[in-house]
Amino acid sequence: MSNKATLRKIIIGQLATLTGDKFQDFCDRFCLKLHPNDYQPVRAGGRPGDEKNDGYCPEARIFYAAFGSRNQKLVVIKSKIKKDLLGCLKKQVEVREWCFLTNDDKLPGNIEKYLDQEFRRSKKFQKKYPKLKIKASGAILIANVLLTKFSEAEIFEILDMGSPSSDAATVGQLSEINETTKRIEKLIEARAKSVDLESSTASLNATISQAKPVVDAQENDVAQSKYKAELESAKSLLDQEEFKASRKIYEKLLMNFESDDTIPQLIRFKAHNNLGACLASIGENKGAVLHFKKAYELIGMSSIIACKNRALASSLEGKPGEGLSYINAAIELNPDDNGCIHIKAMLLREAGKPEEALKLYQE
Repeated sequence: MSNKATLRKIIIGQLATLTGDKFQDFCDRFCLKLHPNDYQPVRAGGRPGDEKNDGYCPEARIFYAAFGSRNQKLVVIKSKIKKDLLGCLKKQVEVREWCFLTNDDKLPGNIEKYLDQEFRRSKKFQKKYPKLKIKASGAILIANVLLTKFSEAEIFEILDMGSPSSDAATVGQLSEINETTKRIEKLIEARAKSVDLESSTASLNATISQAKPVVDAQENDVAQSKYKAELESAKSLLDQEEFKASRKIYEKLLMNFESDDTIPQLIRFKAHNNLGACLASIGENKGAVLHFKKAYELIGMSSIIACKNRALASSLEGKPGEGLSYINAAIELNPDDNGCIHIKAMLLREAGKPEEALKLYQE
């Protein structure tokens, strides 16, 4: 594997771990380098929020929308694009170019088709905005830009991974492991979110093992539960990265569950698991650990998600060695899950075994 190929793999793997504010922070670093004399980061302020503008170039009039949409449902991505684009055009002036940035390593082809049909080739839209350029860049295109325009050191700075070790001969040594030790806690918060947003039919950022009876046998219980509306509302908010609002619903649900012995095991798992996701995403690691552990106790090794997040809980506790048994169980359930490989590499790196972590990327 060449240095460039290795670095590309690191970039795409690293982007896969970023969600919410973590992905937007990356996009700010990326755009600040891409437009060094023009780009202005934007953060929500007060009731108006960010005015549908995650960052922009005041001179070039380029506006960016950042969304960690890796493995998101197509309908969620389309809704986000439409809401952000039309909102930006309504609230901002002289928008010459609008760019949607995502950490998806394979931006779905039908997203490009959607952009063409709804905006780029829409006569009604083009009549109103004839000169507007609309672009979408996924992880692969972002990686191409990084590799083309920036040095290795700059790339690691943009990824917030620190510079490659001064005594490393190539990128394919210590720096290949996806993150450095001093950055690990921040990355775990994002990584936890990237593997936990699940539903009974389609996981948002990971896939639950539906072949296992303990999961499949209770799908009807979820659909028929009297808490179905609350579960769907909380999940929808989580999909939209509205972590605090989603958290409130899950916490209320779990309080209700305490006095209701009829709640199926799978519903309890979902509530604990996704509450852990909310907490990890807003930096409340202690609470995230508690709920990831409870979720695992309910489902155990029948779920890839439960195993992944139990491994992450061990990492958050500073016990990476303990987490290896859980991530190995997840790998046994699905050897082709790249998310499992990234988490195992992270755990090995934390445990002081960078050589073993490196082997995972060289296999």
